[in-house]
Amino acid sequence: MNHSTRLGSSTGTGSTLVLSGDSVSPESSHKISPESGLISDTSDKEDSEDDQLLDDFKTLSIGPEERHFGRSSNYLFLHSSMEINGKTAPRKPVQYELKPEMWATDIVKPETPSYTFPKDDLLWDLTKIYFDQISPYSFPLLHRPTFERAISSGLHLIDHNFGATVLAVCALASRHSDDPRNHIHDSDFEQLIGWKWFRQIRLFRPRFVDTVTLYELQLYCLTFSYLSSTTIADACWVLVGIGIRYAHERGVHRAKPGPRTPDNELWVRAFWCLIGLDIIQGITFGRPPATTPNDFDVGQLAECDDEFWECSSGESFVQPTGKPSMLSFGVYYNRLLQIAGSIQRTIFACNHSHGGSNIEWNQQQVIKHDSALNEWLDSLPEHLRWDPHRVNAVFFSQTVVLHHTFYFVQMTLHKKFVMRIASLEMKMSFPSLAVCANAARCTVNISQAHHQRGLHPLPWTLMTLFNAASVLLVALWRSKHSSGSGSAASRKEWADLQKCFVLLTSYENRHQAAGRIV
Repeated sequence: MNHSTRLGSSTGTGSTLVLSGDSVSPESSHKISPESGLISDTSDKEDSEDDQLLDDFKTLSIGPEERHFGRSSNYLFLHSSMEINGKTAPRKPVQYELKPEMWATDIVKPETPSYTFPKDDLLWDLTKIYFDQISPYSFPLLHRPTFERAISSGLHLIDHNFGATVLAVCALASRHSDDPRNHIHDSDFEQLIGWKWFRQIRLFRPRFVDTVTLYELQLYCLTFSYLSSTTIADACWVLVGIGIRYAHERGVHRAKPGPRTPDNELWVRAFWCLIGLDIIQGITFGRPPATTPNDFDVGQLAECDDEFWECSSGESFVQPTGKPSMLSFGVYYNRLLQIAGSIQRTIFACNHSHGGSNIEWNQQQVIKHDSALNEWLDSLPEHLRWDPHRVNAVFFSQTVVLHHTFYFVQMTLHKKFVMRIASLEMKMSFPSLAVCANAARCTVNISQAHHQRGLHPLPWTLMTLFNAASVLLVALWRSKHSSGSGSAASRKEWADLQKCFVLLTSYENRHQAAGRIV
């Protein structure tokens, strides 16, 4: 109503359009641009008013606190009406006795899980392995100083949600450890390392009344990383969806006013990690996303290393000038995945709301997303550009993951038209098979350069190598049909495939998915 008054609208049928919280202009809505893959910073004018209402709303006793209720919620509508009433009429205390049978939420009283953690020396070894060998090449999630302080204080022994997160970290780090204490039994297959810790985790809570915690969102992200290399990787699809729903419930998808804080930044990290995993899973399985950029306006990741989040001088989240940030990887990785998400929502959408022919529309989308990918590649800072001779091992491995993902997204953009070459690709001006084959060869060469340096395996490259091998197989079959099995093209594709097999086999000892892919 205040908004309507400021606009000078009259009391009539027309003013009801102004009162609608969902009636926003296209310019004010936040959406993704296919050219950049980035979410715009513009938001609705009413957001600040909504945030104030949400803060006031937490004082109402209609369930656990810290739940998010959006603009269309009846609860928020009711509270707005109460606020208006309070300003126009004197408030009178309401005498009403709450009926317990109407408000009871403790119908199910689950038992607190009992966890067995690694011995202290092994626990700290695994924690170090995670932050040194896994975290720098994964989507930014945990904050090392905060995580280590929590373990030192024994939080994992009293908070079962944090305890589950710690066990997931231990399970992941076990794959890079040769300590026999990570096995359930001495006779276990090497591929089962880490199950001793992971099998204790309860992935589905017995009741959904409790407010979601940060540790639960982190757990679903870590679970994805662990399970994606196992024989039950299909479970990741459901778990990521649950994590996104939990994030919505807590309101993590909405931008928070004010300066960055370590606590808020951890929520932002968990949210973007879930969004990225959802995009990857959706493309891998050919399924729609659980949420789209129209549904969130959360801020971007901080391009600042963990040790600079908290400074005694009072200036937090300030990366020292001239020091390349290890977190730049996460920022550019996220931007690349947003381009992939845009491809998923356009090229592979079930319904295309566009005029004109499909061929023209597909061609426009390919041009648009190819341009976005090239812009992303050109925008990379120097320490993340591909250089097979880069001395810094961390930055080198980060460039491997980024460029693997770049070629994966490029193949995703073009591969739809590869199998329809007779009817569609010939009518378009893009040699999609050639683009995909080149991207696949680049993927293999990058992996080989990484493998030859004897660095720790990067699990994410399993899926991109699988994608590259699939493209090379199609290219091999095409060249055999067109020019014979002894042609130079066939020999080239076969040689690249052989490299794929060697690389994937090197992962088999600790990753079941590698053997299955081969």
